[in-house]
Amino acid sequence: MGVIKAIKDNNIKKGSRILENGSGLGYLTYSLNKAGYDCNGIDYSDTATDFANKFFGRKYSQGTIETFSKSNDRKYDIVVATEVIEHVVDPNSFVENSLKVLKSGGKLIFTTPIKDIHPKGTIWETDYAPVHLWWFTEKGIEAIAKNNNASVKFVDFTEYNISKIINIDYGTANVKPKNGSVVNKEGHFLKIRKIGYKEIIMRIIPAWLYIKIVCLYHDLKFLQKNKTINRYMYCMCAIISKP
Repeated sequence: MGVIKAIKDNNIKKGSRILENGSGLGYLTYSLNKAGYDCNGIDYSDTATDFANKFFGRKYSQGTIETFSKSNDRKYDIVVATEVIEHVVDPNSFVENSLKVLKSGGKLIFTTPIKDIHPKGTIWETDYAPVHLWWFTEKGIEAIAKNNNASVKFVDFTEYNISKIINIDYGTANVKPKNGSVVNKEGHFLKIRKIGYKEIIMRIIPAWLYIKIVCLYHDLKFLQKNKTINRYMYCMCAIISKP
């Protein structure tokens, strides 16, 4: 949703060249092509790109943004990356090489879990390494953009939160962080996160049914407990513009 809003808010015209970095099984790249954009996808997994090429047309290639930026001469108007930057070893390299494949004035649009919604002192409330290697604040993303001589802005979800979802489940966002050590001397977490009821439900029922239940819940606004409206969602959507 953040990517769609960013594309609309920045008046990205139909026919614009888009590269999806971390295209997975190809759904978003396919959808963007159906919507009238000229979109290609890259993904580290050859299993994913093989699947995508088979079912959605040969629009996908295997690799990383680092290797792609060295071998590709085509320049794009937009690079899209949903939930990718938190997985990479070097976020600065990720942004640097994304900007290399963009035209002047092109935009890198990406989403990632946001730390700003949690109380100060919260150390880690996202997937543990080696799944997620980073957990970003807006200030951290601004620093990466500045390091690459680029500007950045963030999608404001206030309007969406008012009209669509009164309360977004932020997990422990409103819970004061616990004092004491988080890891031992070997760097291992002292307390492994327990599987929540949502994850248990998702293992029992089909994904499509779970999504329908969640959508129904969010439509029933009288069930919402937290009436505070703000510009955040659980994930930020950042837009870094190439000079």
